[in-house]
Amino acid sequence: MVAAVAAGRVVRVAVEALADRPERAFSYLLPALLGDPAPGSLLLVPYGRRLALGYLLGGEDAAEEGVELREVEAIVSEPMLSDDLLALAGEIAAYYRAPLGTTIAAMLPPGLESRLERRWELLEAGALPPAARGAFDGEGVAPDLALRRALGSGAAAKLERLRRDRAVRARWSLRPPEVSALRVRVLRAIPGAAQPSHRAPLQRAILAALADGERTLPELADELGVEGSTLLAPARRLDALGAAELSWRAVERDPLAHRPRAATRDHELAAEQRAALAALERLAPGGELLLEGVAAAGKTDVYLAAIDGTLASGGTALILVPEVSLIPQLADRVAALVGDRLAVLHSGLSAGERHDTWWRVLRGDASVVIGTRMAAFAPLRGLELIVVDEAHDGGYKSDRTPRYDARWVARRRAALTGARLLMGTATPDVVTVSRVRGGLVERARLV
Repeated sequence: MVAAVAAGRVVRVAVEALADRPERAFSYLLPALLGDPAPGSLLLVPYGRRLALGYLLGGEDAAEEGVELREVEAIVSEPMLSDDLLALAGEIAAYYRAPLGTTIAAMLPPGLESRLERRWELLEAGALPPAARGAFDGEGVAPDLALRRALGSGAAAKLERLRRDRAVRARWSLRPPEVSALRVRVLRAIPGAAQPSHRAPLQRAILAALADGERTLPELADELGVEGSTLLAPARRLDALGAAELSWRAVERDPLAHRPRAATRDHELAAEQRAALAALERLAPGGELLLEGVAAAGKTDVYLAAIDGTLASGGTALILVPEVSLIPQLADRVAALVGDRLAVLHSGLSAGERHDTWWRVLRGDASVVIGTRMAAFAPLRGLELIVVDEAHDGGYKSDRTPRYDARWVARRRAALTGARLLMGTATPDVVTVSRVRGGLVERARLV
């Protein structure tokens, strides 16, 4: 159909596909009946002979005279990226000559691109074969597989005819099937139930520990001082006896849950550390400070003080390190300062941990994110501080498309959001030194 204002509006969509220019977006007609989705929404669009996932970009495109545009098939999800990350994706695609759709996909958590789910909405029951009507529920919706089975042989062609006749309409949604919820076993005592025999001391000890409320099996193991694997059998016997109820509870994965919390910073900053912090606070929005100091010079204390001030003003902070091995010690110190508001993102996490952490950040449950170069795309709102530790390290360069340098990404994100950028290192690289000499970067030294 030819694009027309009455039929909808022309939108720019990034599709994970090759183009004549890597940063190029594709023009589609968004029908008015699909509503007005916000930039960053995930769409389903026709691309060649298939349907592909696309990402709605900001602004409207202008349709060329006489050009026939294809319609957006469906809106799959609400926005998953903030406006600054969408703008950043465009800059990365142009600077590093990477496909725009691939760049945006690299910013998203694992599992989102895994699988689309289609259901069918009934519009005209009279046009359906009698056998197919039973596939629809009371709300007039049928799973794709159930409707295909009901239609029998040639289901694809029959569905296409029914859709053209407007008897049914496709509903698309996104589900992340590769990422299942993490569950732990929970045991709860049942008041007034029969008690286990005196010859079962472990069962009686478990019931005594449940007097204050339900416990997970790992919590019971810690409290009783036994291995967690030894509790499942007695817990099942208590459940069979009717003395307790054994069930499951879904929990979010926390990559720092196994680590003890470090003590908070309890000493005053030295004069040169206070001077560095003051220089950081004097920066204009998007400004950059090079914090130069040898190992054990106190750079981490400056980071923590800057993060503390950022959180006090209602902002969020991002900390980048070049290697996974550098995260635990620094994360322990940051966790002592911010508690449960810390999130960790790096390639060493399982897909489930990365999925849970990414959504926790997007919901606003985390105010500080620490991680390797992938954390540069953490969807933090109100970003006011970006810290790049060991800024000279080559580990910030990605070896996969998009082949970006996380230090360059940090600079551009600071410019887009107005965050202050703090680059800490003992041996500044040539690029940073050149930027200092050119007046683009302020400098502070710790001796």
